[in-house]
Amino acid sequence: METKEIPTVLLYAALDSGERLERVVTGLVPQEKLHVYRTIRELSEGLRVPMEQAPIAVILAATADELSMIVSLSYLLDDVRSILILPDRQEPTVAIGHSLRPRFLSYKDSDFAAVAAVLTRMMEGPCIDAPPRCQGTG
Repeated sequence: METKEIPTVLLYAALDSGERLERVVTGLVPQEKLHVYRTIRELSEGLRVPMEQAPIAVILAATADELSMIVSLSYLLDDVRSILILPDRQEPTVAIGHSLRPRFLSYKDSDFAAVAAVLTRMMEGPCIDAPPRCQGTG
């Protein structure tokens, strides 16, 4: 059986708001496949690096301002499978989040269990199994 290469995972979480998410992600992703970014500038630079396989991005927007800055990078996220964590559940925030076309949306006050499950599934690769196992996956 062929071994599937795990894609690179890009994690964006500012230092003061992302420790809990970082613990979840580092528990799932091999260290050599994980790139952690603490600033929007670092994330922007990381998204510009050519990669053999489309990366997965886990992005925590801890504030509305941070979400706006992430939206300004949307053109760099076109070929990236992403999980977006929003600062709140307000309708305008959720609408902005959906404009980035993430594979999965969550909120910073969640326990990140669903984020972990979705990330694990995304690292397994594209879903080629017959439904219903693949329904609703990224």
